[in-house]
Amino acid sequence: MEQGEMNLGLMCVPNLKMIPEWEIKACKTEREAFRLCMRESQVKRPQEDWARLLNKSPGEFSLIFQDQQTTKRKRHLPAEWIDEIEMLAGNMAITQWYAYKRNKKLEDIDYKQKQIKQLEGELERLKVQSN
Repeated sequence: MEQGEMNLGLMCVPNLKMIPEWEIKACKTEREAFRLCMRESQVKRPQEDWARLLNKSPGEFSLIFQDQQTTKRKRHLPAEWIDEIEMLAGNMAITQWYAYKRNKKLEDIDYKQKQIKQLEGELERLKVQSN
């Protein structure tokens, strides 16, 4: 693998930079991760240009990126935008955020499973002691 490429499982993505982990962890929603990706773009673009590049009207693009609390109708971010925005921005902020969230959930599940095993062991020990 050459410098400037990242190994993401089975594929190599050339020239997409990694965003610092602290910035990824600061994103609470996928919308924040999308905005981070666009903000850290190698080419600075106004929102109208992003909309045009994604074949959306500026109004539709703006509605999709508004926080859900400010809109009455929930709009989902199109999944196909992830690759398009990351390639246009030159970074992997969105992919990094999804990986962080997935790993965090897996770590939480693993921790809870360990706690359950410890509690089951403690219960067995208490059962033996009480007999």
